[in-house]
Amino acid sequence: VEVADEQTTGGARRECDRVGGVGALGNNIEDRYESIVAINTDGLTSVYRARHRVLGAVHVLRVLRQAAGQPTGLREAFLDRARLQARLRHPTWVRVHNVYEEVELAVVASDFVDGVALDAHIAEAGALDSVAAARLVALLAEAVAELHDLGAAHHELRPGLVILEGEGRTARITHLSLSLQFT
Repeated sequence: VEVADEQTTGGARRECDRVGGVGALGNNIEDRYESIVAINTDGLTSVYRARHRVLGAVHVLRVLRQAAGQPTGLREAFLDRARLQARLRHPTWVRVHNVYEEVELAVVASDFVDGVALDAHIAEAGALDSVAAARLVALLAEAVAELHDLGAAHHELRPGLVILEGEGRTARITHLSLSLQFT
């Protein structure tokens, strides 16, 4: 059992079983990544932290598994959002590095952000002071404006998708959510 870092939807540290067995995440992933540790499952996807074998960079792997009864178009929407996020350049957006597809799963590899989710920070430390909150709103508004400039909308920017870094001095938006359309 390994302990995941604090980049979870709830922000709390949790013990997670290491992913076991070749093929558990598909050969494309297990050939490219090591030290694969489960971080979170948010209903539609599972999220892992892993180190790229060649680059040495730590990435987040957001995995959508094909399952019976999944809504039509879910996989394509998941991949479309990854492609869109890969085009975003504002530093608040977590950078998407790659997309991997196998028969029963799609995986998006992005930056790992060492921080705590905004919702977990608020639950633990209380609301941000007015100056910090205003700075955060301005930063998020700039990032979302870039998305709007591309003709897209976020649909669900919630505190669990915002990771605070460096004692809350900066923030990152983890991904474009599928929640409203597919849950």
